[in-house]
Amino acid sequence: MNLRHAYSSHLVIATLLLGGCAPQVRLAVAPEIMSQDWHVDSTAADMVPSAAQTWTAFGSHDLDQLIEQARQYNTDIAQASARIDQAKAVLGVVRAGNGPVLGASIGAQSNARGGAGENSFRDTFISGEVDISYTLDISGKLRARKRAAFARFSAAGHERDAIRLVVEAQVAELFVQYTSLGQQIALARESLTSAREFERILKLRAREGLTSEVDAVLQASQADAIEVEISRLTERREQTSNALAVLVGKEAPTFRPPQVPLNALAAPRFVPAPPGELIFRRPDLLAAEAMIAAANGDVGEARAAFVPDISLSIGSFVDSATNGGLLKPGLLLAGQVVGMIFDNGSMRNEVYRASAAQVEAVEEYRGALLRALADVQDSLVAQRETTRRVALLENWVLAAQRNAALARDRFMAGSEPYNSVLEAEQRYVDTADALVVARQEALFASIAIFRAMGGAPVSAGPSGSIAEASR
Repeated sequence: MNLRHAYSSHLVIATLLLGGCAPQVRLAVAPEIMSQDWHVDSTAADMVPSAAQTWTAFGSHDLDQLIEQARQYNTDIAQASARIDQAKAVLGVVRAGNGPVLGASIGAQSNARGGAGENSFRDTFISGEVDISYTLDISGKLRARKRAAFARFSAAGHERDAIRLVVEAQVAELFVQYTSLGQQIALARESLTSAREFERILKLRAREGLTSEVDAVLQASQADAIEVEISRLTERREQTSNALAVLVGKEAPTFRPPQVPLNALAAPRFVPAPPGELIFRRPDLLAAEAMIAAANGDVGEARAAFVPDISLSIGSFVDSATNGGLLKPGLLLAGQVVGMIFDNGSMRNEVYRASAAQVEAVEEYRGALLRALADVQDSLVAQRETTRRVALLENWVLAAQRNAALARDRFMAGSEPYNSVLEAEQRYVDTADALVVARQEALFASIAIFRAMGGAPVSAGPSGSIAEASR
């Protein structure tokens, strides 16, 4: 009993001494968000939050359907889901390595030599064995490996969610852009119709000597320029449709986006949650945090390599006697201590490598955190300023439209030169186009807030049209 106790004590002391050989490293600590609120002028305190916490806040059933198609058929999301399955399988392999292992074998052998008398013999041997082995993991290496594998499995899930949110936001932006281009084309065609009609009137007046032929030629050039712009807009719209088809997993030649007026889309004025909630809302931050946990597990595994492990096995076997006698059972018990004594510094450098990777993971998390805060801040500023621009441009469009009609009437009456008509009409076209772009940017700002807050901001009131949201 004393010898056994002394042997156990020596084993424990040796284990502690070997474990103490592991180099001491200082691991980095993930930073916290210090900002208490967003730096932006807002009247959010006077707004009543809406129950809409999803893409339905944008008020488009067609957009909801496109996003659902992207969730099901987008290739980036599918690849991310496959990476989750891979990480889950790796976790299963690691978990299996932390449990008992059962093995079995059976064999038979027969030897014979011909001849006469004592020179001939026949020998048959049959054996079977069942073995169970288990590693005690006193070093903690297997436990650390399992923690790292589980953290990477969690990170894969969060990365899939992050990719899905990015894809959904891209679908929303392309749908808004496609709709906006459609309205720009409609405005350009309306201007073209008016320009061609005015060109016809000028040509008639030029034949009668009431105006210069130069004015008619200038008006024809103006109409041709509008047609060129329509061609550019049409090309961009088709390319936007093709890009949208890729995101929703459809073939571009057969894909046709729904035709929706831009004014039918809502631009909800989202009020974001406090900055501190980003670490719980943003899947990219959750993924980065999980990768820190994985790196911590790698460091633990690297340090555990300095501690020997004990492996126990128990086996049962049977074999036959010579010349095929009866099977004889047997039992085998074995124990093994496995540890590295000298490896030329390999394990030590592995600890240094793992600790450096942990510092890198923390810095990646810090960078993701800073980018997330900047994303929300940028989107809040964009929401505020685009709302102002929409309100200003709506008034300017009405004024420019009245001014263009007045300039044309005064020209027909002979009190204004034709250049005044050209300038007034061009100003109206530019202002109307700028209003469409501003409404598109207002929708982009709402999409940006939705994405920056991890897909679940608080809406600042019921969803309405873009014009209503700007008032």
